[in-house]
Amino acid sequence: MSELSLVIADDHPIFLEGMCTLIEIKYPEIRILARANDGLETVEAVREFNPDVLLMDIRMPKLNGLEATRILRGENRTLCIVLLTTFEERGLIEEAIESGANGYLLKQDSIDEVVKSLKAAMNGGLLFPRRIEESPKPCPMTAGQGAGSSNREMAVRRPSPLSDISPREYEVFTLMARNYSNEMIARELFISERTVRNYVSKIYEITGMHNRSQLIIWAVKNKIL
Repeated sequence: MSELSLVIADDHPIFLEGMCTLIEIKYPEIRILARANDGLETVEAVREFNPDVLLMDIRMPKLNGLEATRILRGENRTLCIVLLTTFEERGLIEEAIESGANGYLLKQDSIDEVVKSLKAAMNGGLLFPRRIEESPKPCPMTAGQGAGSSNREMAVRRPSPLSDISPREYEVFTLMARNYSNEMIARELFISERTVRNYVSKIYEITGMHNRSQLIIWAVKNKIL
């Protein structure tokens, strides 16, 4: 099992100690290199130990998590930064992404969910609270559709910025916004990667975005996610 190195930062000592203890007991493949109690300590610890992942609270003294993220992202483009907080606010999520964070998790999540998310972020995923990440559900089948029709072809209610795209394009959009790769989208929708690339190009053209990170920020700002 591959090892993952981690720096954890939180200004609540009991929460920090509990998180570290649970990780050390349940996940021996994760090596905690340092713990920090404020933003300045966090920046110094990351510079000294160069972890794979930084798991950091947003609201901290001396330097908050967003400020620390901007500093560290300016110095290290490969560091995986995941913010952990009790605040499920769209504005904070948007600012976290724009600051360069790879993820935004809630302290209400279980330790297993947190660790699973850290590993996903290490593999290039962008993480959000479930309520932000969920895509709109398809409308029920309309009368006259055959029983063999794919549920994925049903009509969906699309937000106004995307009102002109087809149901299939909207499905691809929602998977892109959840940071699925083209290969993952093709598997999910049972279509070829070439077809996915065509949809992706159309979606970038419609939104004016150029990559998935920009698309996610755009979707959050337009209250689509």
